[in-house]
Amino acid sequence: AGALANTQVTCCPSACQLRAMAVVGLEQMAAMPVAERANFKIFQQLSMGTPVRVGGRITGPGALTTTDGGSVSLSGLEVAQSENFAEVVGTKSGDAALAVAGIVHLPAGEVDVELWDEAV
Repeated sequence: AGALANTQVTCCPSACQLRAMAVVGLEQMAAMPVAERANFKIFQQLSMGTPVRVGGRITGPGALTTTDGGSVSLSGLEVAQSENFAEVVGTKSGDAALAVAGIVHLPAGEVDVELWDEAV
């Protein structure tokens, strides 16, 4: 246990990074059941209506490119294109569609998408 005490988890944001995150739809996300994290491959296997969190980049109006290269159509909240990594939270509404409840935009910088895919 002593060796683990000094281990830092790099996938979790620091307090400074948390303050820099932009969150949209916080109240709607809080009212949802706990959403399962997914990449596109996992998203496709989920049932309609499943609460889900999908990571990636918002690459156009209503479009999320996932960490594993898939494309999910976004509806609900107005979603602006962003170069930063985002976690989009909502309910699966189609084979490649998500009804958005909220979005957590991570601070600018690189995100380890391989680590994300391993975590899901």
